[in-house]
Formats: sequence, C-alpha cells, structure tokens
Amino acid sequence: MYKNSTFNYFDQTPSGSLKDLNLMNSIDQEQFDLYGISIAYYKLDLLQQNFDDVFRDTLSAKKFMEAEQLRCFFKVDESTTHGMTDIGVSQVAERKGNAWFNIAKLHAILGREPVLGDVLENIQLHQKFEVFGISKELHRLGVPLRYNLQIRLYQDTK
Repeated sequence: MYKNSTFNYFDQTPSGSLKDLNLMNSIDQEQFDLYGISIAYYKLDLLQQNFDDVFRDTLSAKKFMEAEQLRCFFKVDESTTHGMTDIGVSQVAERKGNAWFNIAKLHAILGREPVLGDVLENIQLHQKFEVFGISKELHRLGVPLRYNLQIRLYQDTK
C-alpha cells in the first residue's frame, strides 16, 4: 500500500499536517511567553509624506507609530566598537545583537512584517536598537517559525 503525498505545492505547506504545524507554532509562542523578555517595538511609519524623490530618502527624522509591548529572545554583544563619524564631528558606538520573534505572534500584534528601520527598546537595558537585517529561521515541516532580527544601537540624530 502506498501513501499519498500530503505536500501542497500551491502554497508550499504540508496540507495533511496543518494540525502539527499549529501545534509547533503554539509551543514556540509559549516559549517566548515563558522565557522571553519584554520589549517595546516601535513600528516605522511607512506612509511618511516627506520623501525626497531625487535622493530617495526622507527629508526629516523618521516617524514611528506608538510602541507595542512584545516578548522576545534578545542577545546583545558585550563588546562595543567605538569610532568617529566620517567628518569627525561626533563619536559613534556600534553595539550589535539579535532579537528573535515568533512569526505568527509578531504578525498578529504588529499587523505587518518587520521592516528595516524599526526600533526595539530593551526595557531592562534602557537602550534602543534599530533593525538592520531580517531573516527567517527554525523551519519545521518546511515552514519558518521565527524571525531573526539583526539589530544595532539606535543613533538618534535629534
């Protein structure tokens, strides 16, 4: 007797084991609720009207939406790289790290995917970090369960 394949090639999901995927996703969300730390997530306002078409950049400082409270796994490197800006006006402190989120929970709370430029505030460290890289990881049944956001210390220019 042969078993038919239950992989749905249209939306790239295993259709026969959707219950298993939901179970794994809920277990992953529970890990964040139990062991994650509380952070404030500031969404970048994507409908900002002050955009310069020539330089393809915003004319003024970034605008953020109101902060959302989330739980995530958060790791920041202890070592900090110090240096000067290109013109030598001020010092720059590079402090990098990673933040991991459950994809389904992040989409449910934010209402969209994370974008480059969003800001995370670690409430324990009292520091803000800017997202500069986004990747998906922890694949189960061919579907990613977690976002890995690469973050660096947010240098506010105000």
